[in-house]
Amino acid sequence: MKGEVMKHTPGPWELDRAQKYFRIFGKIENEKYLVARIVASPNDEANGRLIVAACTSYDRHCGERAVKCAESDLLGELLEACSELHDVLKNGGTINRRSRPIYGDTYAKMLGAAIAKATGK
Repeated sequence: MKGEVMKHTPGPWELDRAQKYFRIFGKIENEKYLVARIVASPNDEANGRLIVAACTSYDRHCGERAVKCAESDLLGELLEACSELHDVLKNGGTINRRSRPIYGDTYAKMLGAAIAKATGK
């Protein structure tokens, strides 16, 4: 199964409170499907909201590659690259190839790799 694109219930997903639990729904061809049920716990609503937000976001930005992007920590890679690039620019650095080729190449590679992972290109 490694390397294959896994199909998932497309977003947007939604959270619905039932009597003693939360339900998470997805839609296929405008029909609602139960994806998961979260039983009562101290954090059940927050857990449900996190699952719905993450799945909807990865689906929106990565499409059919959503599962692979989430499992490979794409968000973490992008955050790390953006954070490091931000520090360089904040401290007066530049990514202009003439004045700082190392920074420009380094961050272009980091960001390019993350973008390629998201888009599959």
